[in-house]
Amino acid sequence: MTPSTPCISLFYGLQARLHQVDAEGLENRFERHRRLNERVRAWGYGKGFSLLPEVKFATRGLNCFKNDRNADLERLNKTLKSRHQLVIDGGYGKLKGKTFRISNMGDESDATIATLITALDDALAEQGM
Repeated sequence: MTPSTPCISLFYGLQARLHQVDAEGLENRFERHRRLNERVRAWGYGKGFSLLPEVKFATRGLNCFKNDRNADLERLNKTLKSRHQLVIDGGYGKLKGKTFRISNMGDESDATIATLITALDDALAEQGM
């Protein structure tokens, strides 16, 4: 018995997601996250951005890049959203405008990451980068 009525839809959502994870297989899922992370990381390095934190402390779930090229991240996100219906995290708190994060977990695939990279290239080109 719970002290209040639980949000049953969350339990069904969790159950559905766990079935998807099971169908993909944990090792396959971990490998996909690793592969996509490396693809995003290679893109960032190729564009002249560096990671925050140091590589030895970095996660496989997302990449946090320093805004080494001083891109206008607010403008970048506006372009991504208006042209491509995509957004990235432009940093927050003391890191707002100084970093940006790109996730590669969950349902991301080679195709969605390729679409994002193409969109990022387009949005950066608009800024002359």
